[in-house]
Amino acid sequence: MAYTPRMGWPFPDQFEEGWYNKITAFAYGADASAYADAENANTLVMGGGTFTFSASGDLVTWTAAVEVNTSASQFLLSIPTGSITLLDNQWLYFLMPRNLRQNATGSFLVATSVTPSTGLNIYDYIAFARRRGNTLYFRNGLTLGDGESGKIFEFSPAIAGATSHAHLLQYFDLTGGETFVTLSHTSPQLIDIRFHRGGVMGVPTDDYTIVLATGVVTFSPPGVVGTLNERIVIDKLVSV
Repeated sequence: MAYTPRMGWPFPDQFEEGWYNKITAFAYGADASAYADAENANTLVMGGGTFTFSASGDLVTWTAAVEVNTSASQFLLSIPTGSITLLDNQWLYFLMPRNLRQNATGSFLVATSVTPSTGLNIYDYIAFARRRGNTLYFRNGLTLGDGESGKIFEFSPAIAGATSHAHLLQYFDLTGGETFVTLSHTSPQLIDIRFHRGGVMGVPTDDYTIVLATGVVTFSPPGVVGTLNERIVIDKLVSV
């Protein structure tokens, strides 16, 4: 019996007898691969709470369980709250079990390239994030820089009656002493914000608070008096 070089599908050797069983095994392998690819394409990642990335400490942390669900099953794969060491150019990924019949618990893995274990294949693993230098790139397109924190998979809450959402940026140049800014949007149109100061994403409660009803963002420390103004950038999630 021979095997394909990448996916490991079996097929008969030239002039081999008993080819029916080998062709059947080949068909089953192709079927499993195609099904896994389709399931991976319909995978939803939820939860995780607040992710924090420290490039200097080579550490990624998350404050709530990461939950993974595919459209083929009602059951979840859960990766518990925790932290993991992630070096430059390493992938953060996990093993996706197939045909879940009950909720399951998994864990994150790290490697510079994903090498399947014996009996598994590349489609059994799902890439979650990758580190390049001082930036962590997540599978949904969001990023964290060194020392940044954010709700990567929980940023947009469901809003009843909202037909669509948009991200709008609003800028504030501080001249010194300011402790708050007022946004041009308020609830119910204003849904959530991301706060950036000096190019660094702020952590809710620790660095800023937002009152959606008034659009007032309070932050600390106050603006600094100097020759170069500080800039605050607010990424507003609004219903439109």
